[in-house]
Parts: sequence; C-alpha cells; structure tokens
Amino acid sequence: MYKQLNEYKMRGKVYIWTYLENRSNYPGFNFTANNQACDDLIRVLDMMSEYDFLDRKSILLEEPTNLQLDVPNNKNGKAKWKSKNKLVLNYKRFEDDNYWEITENDKEFQIDFGKSKLEELRNAIIGIPKGFGDFPIRDIQHNNILYIWWNLEK
Repeated sequence: MYKQLNEYKMRGKVYIWTYLENRSNYPGFNFTANNQACDDLIRVLDMMSEYDFLDRKSILLEEPTNLQLDVPNNKNGKAKWKSKNKLVLNYKRFEDDNYWEITENDKEFQIDFGKSKLEELRNAIIGIPKGFGDFPIRDIQHNNILYIWWNLEK
C-alpha cells in the first residue's frame, strides 16, 4: 500500500499561491483544484487516513491562471502572486488532532496536519467541484491560513 500511495499518479490540476500585495485582505495561502484533481486528492487523503504507514505525498502544482485568480478577485484578479512547483501533504497522525502548519521553501509548500484537519481538508476539497469556497482552514491561533476557493476551470 505504501508503494501504491507513492506511485499514485495525480490527474488534474492543483493550485496553491500566495499574494504579494493586499495581504491584509488576503493573508496566507490560496488553494483550489479542478474536478479530476479533487477526486484524486480525496483518494490520497483517504489512503492516509486508512493506513497507518501512509503519511506523506508529493503533488505537482500548476501556476494559477485567470480562471483561478478571478475567484478571490484580489485587485480584480490582477494582484501579484507567487506559487511553487510542488505541494507536500504530510499527515502527522501522532500530533494533536487539530495540528495544522503550512511551511514553504524555494520549491515547495508543505501542509502538515492532524486527524481532524485531514477531515476538514477532505471536506473542503469535496466542496470545490460543487462551487463551495471562500473560507479558510487554519490553526487555533488563526495562523497558517489556507483559503479554499472554487474553480472556474471546466
């Protein structure tokens, strides 16, 4: 099963970006995915939840286009932003259930999460194809903010 998660090929497109301007209105990170990627992300999170030894998955990211940037509508979709090439999902099953941390380096974003945050992220991803969004997942201190957005991409 470990090999299955490691070799699981994601379909679709996943987008994460941060804004470089107007951060007081748009702090943290922004997340969306197209329908295929949502299905695969749910599958990955289900595997992490179900099997004790599956806790980490790297996912290639796409740069957001106007179809993603127009949803939060920061400066009418024209605000400067940055993204990375990769997302690492890291299930911290032995941490507190509400554990939630987002870090970044030059090449990747990493989201570390406990059990209840895995479920919260999973439910948020289920809602994206249904047009749900404009809400954050965050830690108790209201830091490490991941805004969930619906996706206009068909």
